[in-house]
Amino acid sequence: MRNIVVDIGNTRTKVGVFENGVLVAHHYDPSPEVLKSLQQHPNDAVMVSTVGHGVEELHTVFEKSIHFIVFDRSLKLPLSLHYDTPETLGLDRIAAAIGAQTLYPSQDVLVIDAGSCITIDLVTKEQEFAGGIISPGIRMRFKSMHVFTDKLPMIEWNPSDLSVPALPGLSTRECMRGGVLKGMQFEIEGYVRYYSGQYPDLKVIMTGGDAPYFENIINTPIFTEDSLVLIGLNRVLEYNVA
Repeated sequence: MRNIVVDIGNTRTKVGVFENGVLVAHHYDPSPEVLKSLQQHPNDAVMVSTVGHGVEELHTVFEKSIHFIVFDRSLKLPLSLHYDTPETLGLDRIAAAIGAQTLYPSQDVLVIDAGSCITIDLVTKEQEFAGGIISPGIRMRFKSMHVFTDKLPMIEWNPSDLSVPALPGLSTRECMRGGVLKGMQFEIEGYVRYYSGQYPDLKVIMTGGDAPYFENIINTPIFTEDSLVLIGLNRVLEYNVA
């Protein structure tokens, strides 16, 4: 039996195909032809995580699958949530935490998701989601400086631009780039130092659309896993089907 997991986000859709717990194929923003090619196995188990759309269409695509499960808060989870308001905890944060737990089941893990917002969450070796932080992501920081001032320009962020801003900046645009990009770098490094002081065997995993920019400039060992949420969703699917 294969597992197919689908993560429908605000900006893109990811699909992962797992066999015996191993990710054997993944697709970004899959075409109807790709989805059609995945529906040929009626013994598949399917899990969908969505920000609020696409479930009915996928249910039609995978109507012959033996299991079709939507990821929500009614499902059993393989970790406990140490969180005062679990009803407000984003499902993407939960899935990423479970993905980290799956990769490092006996270690404390710091999960950094660099997307629209940056989230930094702690998952302990006791299989517990221990909370974290949320702060603005790159685009949000650039946009806020432009929107809430009269003269600062709008800087469009291109994640393929891996250039590191020089300090100090010698133009307004370079000062803004340095404030956002170097500021986020120092922020991430600060949190890693803080948690490493409390958890000596800490593993650090980064995911999200902006992770490739940071993975080579962060001055601490970081493992980047673009499919972390898919790995977590597959683990939840296995846990509930079992």
